[in-house]
Amino acid sequence: MIEKLQSKIARVSKILIEDMFQVKPGETVAITADLPSDRAIVDAFAAATSVAGGIPMIILVPRAEQESQAGMPYWPSEALTAALCKADVWIEANSMVLLYSDIWETAMRDNKKLRYLIIGNSSIESLDRIFTGFDIQSLKQLLTKTREKVLACNTVKITSKNGTNVSYDIDLNYAFDIDDGDYSKPKFGTAPGFVNIVPKIGSMNGNIVFDFLQNGEQGSPLEFVMKHSEIVDVKGRRKQQKNLKHT
Repeated sequence: MIEKLQSKIARVSKILIEDMFQVKPGETVAITADLPSDRAIVDAFAAATSVAGGIPMIILVPRAEQESQAGMPYWPSEALTAALCKADVWIEANSMVLLYSDIWETAMRDNKKLRYLIIGNSSIESLDRIFTGFDIQSLKQLLTKTREKVLACNTVKITSKNGTNVSYDIDLNYAFDIDDGDYSKPKFGTAPGFVNIVPKIGSMNGNIVFDFLQNGEQGSPLEFVMKHSEIVDVKGRRKQQKNLKHT
């Protein structure tokens, strides 16, 4: 069982580093993590980087009490920012993410060569499901067509088997980005299959059901009831409801 898990971690890491980032000899790959991060995954990214000829740099920081800008007091921001501004690739594997903090904003603004991907504290099962088993060029073609169709629409309606039923108008004043798994050029990378659509403020109505929320209780689905783009009710386990209603 352990050997099978190790093999899966190595395979996923190899795909990300070689096929998606296309790391070249001499490139610096920064992997940020905190104490709760899965070190087996972090170490596998570093090992795959070395095999590809890159230079891995694992940066382990304290786990912040809050994410993004609210986490700044917990991180060695000056040293961390300096390192990330010199990296070619940055994989963020923090359980409490630096995304949208001053550290992240500065690195993304000043490091013009940076290829960034956020995976958070994802499990290897999640990474294997989302980042493998597809052809990047085929997904690129599909998402490009999807983007073209979205740009020709005024309203988006989303339904799903778990109960989501929400609609909103599209704000065409914002960029419509896609992620197809190609992180070989400078970019802000997210999970493959992502299509960035910006709703018009005040236009979202319906309900959104989450099977799982990051840093939330596992196996605790939640439902947000939306009215004019505001969350007017939260349905789910009492503990989860209390936490969300007081944030």
